[in-house]
Amino acid sequence: LHELIHGIAWSTQCKKGWGSIYIGVVWKKLTPFCHCMEPLSFKSYLFGGLAPFAVLGVAIYFIAFFTGNILMLILSFFNMVAAGGDLTIALMLLPYPHALIVDHPTECGFVAFVKKA
Repeated sequence: LHELIHGIAWSTQCKKGWGSIYIGVVWKKLTPFCHCMEPLSFKSYLFGGLAPFAVLGVAIYFIAFFTGNILMLILSFFNMVAAGGDLTIALMLLPYPHALIVDHPTECGFVAFVKKA
């Protein structure tokens, strides 16, 4: 679900929509991933990168808070922790607010293309 949310969010920012999104699994590491094949602006990449944290972490936290449901609170906490890699990538992205961002095709992270002044 986490990777699907990345894909949905990024697809709304892509010219080719869902056609630019690839979701798969690195079976040797049992790691699911979502890859966006189009270059995106800083804001678009950040939006898709943090979408699972916002939906599965923060939104579920607010539901738990207002309903008093402890299981939802635990679920939100688990999802916030699970988005730790996404938060790390978002922090790494911050120095490039005017760059064109390309999701790295084989590694976790991105490549930032910056115009020289």
